[in-house]
Amino acid sequence: MAGDLYIEQLTDLELAALQDVGAILDPHVYHSDRTNAEAWNRLYQQLQVIDPNRRNRAGLPAHCYVRFNGVETAKKVRTKLSLKNILEKITRPGGVVAQQAILNNWNVTHEEARVNLFADAIDDAPKIIEFYKLGISPVHIAYSRFIMHRE
Repeated sequence: MAGDLYIEQLTDLELAALQDVGAILDPHVYHSDRTNAEAWNRLYQQLQVIDPNRRNRAGLPAHCYVRFNGVETAKKVRTKLSLKNILEKITRPGGVVAQQAILNNWNVTHEEARVNLFADAIDDAPKIIEFYKLGISPVHIAYSRFIMHRE
């Protein structure tokens, strides 16, 4: 499984703001056995890959997903323009995330237009933001009570 969008780190407040509009934190940590420097180096290598045909998720470090779906969630996203600060930090690296045509312009869309693009994408189909740290803690530590999935 792969997220549609990527951010390395979310703060507690950012996650709460996303949940305020209806996002659901998936109570699982994926690749929970990948916590070493090699896994992080693998992620940083894949973040440099632009071509989505070269996407390779093997060996990525532990990560979690925040899911967005439904018309009501999309409506809330559109009305909460304060999300633009969080959404500005979120990217779409071709070497890591799933490819969806509706998000093709993500990396060149900003501010309120990015908020609207995200809401339109949620209207189209559920969307997932993939993240690797909560604050400064890797997710396998921050969410040690979650269900752990080894690679």
